Amino acid sequence: MTLAQLAEHFQQRELGPSNGRIAHSTKKTYQGYLGKWIVPRWGDYLLPNIKAVEVELWLKHLERAAGTCCKIRNVMSVLFNHARRYDLYDRNPIQWVRQSAKRRSSPDVLTSDEVRQLLAALEPRERIMVLLDVARDCDRANFSLSSGRTSISAINNSGSLARSCSRSWGAAKRRLHRNPCRFTII
Repeated sequence: MTLAQLAEHFQQRELGPSNGRIAHSTKKTYQGYLGKWIVPRWGDYLLPNIKAVEVELWLKHLERAAGTCCKIRNVMSVLFNHARRYDLYDRNPIQWVRQSAKRRSSPDVLTSDEVRQLLAALEPRERIMVLLDVARDCDRANFSLSSGRTSISAINNSGSLARSCSRSWGAAKRRLHRNPCRFTII
């Protein structure tokens, strides 16, 4: 059995509309990783010919974020677990693939003055878009938001954001605790 055949079996059994055990967004994500990364590279390989070291080297040379490579690895592992569950193959070589999801470097964090300069240079509509994106990313990146409020009005093109933000990782966390990102925009 090739990996492409396994992926087809997996999609029919696990990613179909009748399977309510997996969320729709997860199904779409799995299909995306299978179609863009996994099947094009490994689809013609017979399952016994897929080796952990080769997968690890391939992931290492992909020009993608560590988190993306980790998700690709995890979807491959799900495929092999599916094969084991259905007695299509007896092992999961992906369990031996080393792939960290840790960031390669800490992202740059804007100071409060840089945020003020950025927002001052924007028109009201673009400013609101940036504020919405910041608020969304704050939640997604596990920011700790305290003692503030956000109000944005699309009717009169105004917005305000008054929050203190701090991340939960490394040097950026220390830098933000020393100089928290506090600003108000109207």
